[in-house]
Amino acid sequence: MGHRSIDNMAILIASPIKLTDEQLEEEMAMRRERLELAPGQATLGCPLCGYEELPQITNPSWEQLDDEAQGRAGQN
Repeated sequence: MGHRSIDNMAILIASPIKLTDEQLEEEMAMRRERLELAPGQATLGCPLCGYEELPQITNPSWEQLDDEAQGRAGQN
């Protein structure tokens, strides 16, 4: 099986969870410690484990997109 089929299987089976930025950073730190990863080292299933500090997301959040869509809907 290739990565694509495994990715698709994980998407269909895994239940999503919602984390704040702080919760995500804490989880990444715990994973790095548990997996005994060196700084900058990532592992399969945890691509963000290689970051000491998470990269900043430049895309707007879903809430911002929803707010903008509602604002445009009110203009019509």
